[in-house]
Amino acid sequence: MSSENERKKWDSKEYLAKHKVHSLFEQLVAELVLHKPNDPIEYMATRVQELQTGKVVSRPALVLVVGGPGAGKGTQCALLVEKFGLVHLTAGDLLRNEIRSGSEQGQQAEQLLKSGAAIPPELSVSLVRQAVQAQPTATFLLDEFPASLAEALLLESQLCEPRLVLHLSCPDSVLEKRLAAQPRSTRHDTARKLRDFHANTQPLIEYYEALGKLRTVDASGSVQDVRSALEGFFLPPPF
Repeated sequence: MSSENERKKWDSKEYLAKHKVHSLFEQLVAELVLHKPNDPIEYMATRVQELQTGKVVSRPALVLVVGGPGAGKGTQCALLVEKFGLVHLTAGDLLRNEIRSGSEQGQQAEQLLKSGAAIPPELSVSLVRQAVQAQPTATFLLDEFPASLAEALLLESQLCEPRLVLHLSCPDSVLEKRLAAQPRSTRHDTARKLRDFHANTQPLIEYYEALGKLRTVDASGSVQDVRSALEGFFLPPPF
């Protein structure tokens, strides 16, 4: 009986993989949260009919970049943008741009920063979603956000799952040396940043590793070595 159950389970997995069922539903759900149609059932039915006639389902092409403080995320994102024409989004840049725009969201963010309060993840997701909707055919590198598993799950529920998660792995000893070389760096700040990374971002890394989306690169080497390793994930283009 156990053997028969295992065979049926394997046949089911093989069927789902062969027909890309998980990918199909992931794409449809991503479209729902992105476009928010008034009648989601009718929308999905229409999209399935379009698929049968050969129209491809589109969903945002989002790549997360994660790693400890000083791992070189910003540097490597800039190099990938230059090489492949990707769009680099950081939570900080999106927030600053929104504040400069004078929008209601920007005013809310400015007041929170002035009061020393944390920016709610819902606001960060909203800014990311706006940026993605403005360039629907682009491939995005998202840096600085999400920084925790809770934020990642919120991003997935309100926008989409990432296609890939690039993990710049680096020992704490290397990160400490790099952070110490930065202007106005203190041991207290370095310890706090590393503590926050391990407490908040490490569970996110483990989550995406379990989903098979994580691509880890040793970021303790030279900029060029890390660059070459990361470029391998985009040759040929993964999307």
